[in-house]
Amino acid sequence: MLPTQQLTRPDFIRRFIAQLDEALTRDVRVLRKLDEKYGVPDDLRKPIERVEAAALDVIYGFYNHPHRVTKSDRTNVRHLEQELIFFLHYFNKVAPTLNLRLARVIRHFLGDIDHFVFSFKATLNSFNPGARIPRRPIHTAERAVWANIVSNHLYTHGVFPRHPIVYSQMRAAGFSLSKETHGDWKKRYLAGNF
Repeated sequence: MLPTQQLTRPDFIRRFIAQLDEALTRDVRVLRKLDEKYGVPDDLRKPIERVEAAALDVIYGFYNHPHRVTKSDRTNVRHLEQELIFFLHYFNKVAPTLNLRLARVIRHFLGDIDHFVFSFKATLNSFNPGARIPRRPIHTAERAVWANIVSNHLYTHGVFPRHPIVYSQMRAAGFSLSKETHGDWKKRYLAGNF
């Protein structure tokens, strides 16, 4: 990747997917070896397989379209998070009865998945690097002039002024005013939120 190129959300997600894939491969391999040596209890096998299957759905789903994050990716990650939460509750109850090495590997397996889910959600809820943070300008001076014009007109005429009347006075004060802004400010003024 070129150093001048801006990374996007899918670029970061692709890296997290690769980390999850590598961690899942390692953790499952170690779990299988420990299963042969110590034996994973039968009541833990099915939940581990469900979490692994959900993680694989996320990985394979994203590899189908690695340059964008789709709704199905979000759904798969939500499903993975639900499986993880369900398994964590169950695992915390049976962990004291397990072999220490086995319990440690399962915790590591769950931690890798939890790290991925957290990173995925944090990335989707962040702004693209280099993007400006969206904000609505306040226009304090313009709003003060507009409110003054409106309150004077309401006091003298008893009705709310229409856009052309306010626009001409705003223009004389050195400001411009669109119909949409006038309508938005009118709604806020009448609602008492201006």
